[in-house]
Amino acid sequence: MVNDVLTLAFFPLVSGKSYNHLAQWQRIERLPSADILASRDVTLLTQSITEADRMNLFSLRCRRIDKNHVLAVDSTSKSTYGRTLADIRWGRNKEGLGLAQTNEVVVYSLNGHMPVVYQQLAGNMPDMRTMELVQQILDHCQCPNAPILTDRGYLSQTVIDFLLRKGHPFIACIKADSSMVGGLIGSIKAGAVQMEINIETKNYEAVQPVRYYYEARAGEGRKAADLKACLYFSSVRESMGLTELDIVLKEQRLELEDLKAQKTAIPVEQELKRDCDLYDITFDAGHRVQAFSVKEKKVAARKRTMGYIAMLVNGMDLDASSAWRTYSLRDEQEKYFSDMKGAMLDGRNPAWSEKGKEGRMFVHFVGLTVYSHIKDVWKRLGLKDQFETVGEVIDEMKNIRCIEHTGKAKIITPFVGKQLKICEYYGLEVPEGCAPKQKKVSSKTGRKNKNAAQD
Repeated sequence: MVNDVLTLAFFPLVSGKSYNHLAQWQRIERLPSADILASRDVTLLTQSITEADRMNLFSLRCRRIDKNHVLAVDSTSKSTYGRTLADIRWGRNKEGLGLAQTNEVVVYSLNGHMPVVYQQLAGNMPDMRTMELVQQILDHCQCPNAPILTDRGYLSQTVIDFLLRKGHPFIACIKADSSMVGGLIGSIKAGAVQMEINIETKNYEAVQPVRYYYEARAGEGRKAADLKACLYFSSVRESMGLTELDIVLKEQRLELEDLKAQKTAIPVEQELKRDCDLYDITFDAGHRVQAFSVKEKKVAARKRTMGYIAMLVNGMDLDASSAWRTYSLRDEQEKYFSDMKGAMLDGRNPAWSEKGKEGRMFVHFVGLTVYSHIKDVWKRLGLKDQFETVGEVIDEMKNIRCIEHTGKAKIITPFVGKQLKICEYYGLEVPEGCAPKQKKVSSKTGRKNKNAAQD
């Protein structure tokens, strides 16, 4: 079964094709499985993968984690063709197609540069509701108490209380209008607190300790925790935000002016109020726009925090600059999602059954783990200078052939040029007889020629 799973995991990476082409591909390419896997075999294999198999894999992944790692938690949505799956919701994907959507949350090691665990979620589940579930899975896998990194979508008072009760260090982005940093922004604008420029990031930075009271375990009442609020300001970010705000204000005003001039009846008033959320709108008895005015307080509140980014840090010895650098590593997880939908061809889930869907997620997770390792070596050891993409590294090795004749020894074509360098970087042993022969050149005895003597 292991070789069959590896075959399914490797196939999209090396071929760029769906599993419908796997059986034909196996007849000309060497893959881990010795059995030809037709479409029916792929279905039966993915449906045979159990929750116990998934947890065993997660436990092995967690053994690679220690308390010095930083685990990023984020999710991505995927379209699915299975209309009967339990966890779908309807909507439009990024291509504008009206397909069912599901969410997949992934815990990614920013130190190991590889995924640790994944979990399928209902398509309409808010990010902040998933943190406790993710932590329970990590606990069941005996994952060390490594710091958690999240974006602001995952953070709420309930989540902060939960992480503090667990004694979990974390770094998280929070809304700049949060009460935790509101006082700090006010002090900065009043001149009571000075921000320092970071030459590298071109951000102005400030840090302030925050005393936070959270609900402890049952019967223990409220406890206090000392957190750090890190604030970052960019005048460029502020000017771009102000420009975007002015554009939105004008677009909403033009829409309301047109509706008022045309005396258009609005079937659902709340929808228009939601779409034009920066204006107070009044309607007449016929549900037509009668008057509108800018929500001055709401616009002023947005302008007050424009250009600011805020983070909350707990249990980590980080100043503002190092917290920014650590959080910036989160971009690596976004690239992981891009690889999932690109290299692994997992942008849309073709499975129509629950078992088939779970099995395919397991297989794709294995494939992305391997791909992440290839990518990490490519980036870290300098292969980027020789190959522009990870795909070029894989393509370079594709023309190596293993020729098999009945009753005869296998013939493997020679490894040449960059293929030898790839083997060296990835710690791969070149098969016997496939490496170029090193011809030892011995210097000739006797008197050197005239030109050589002059050199």
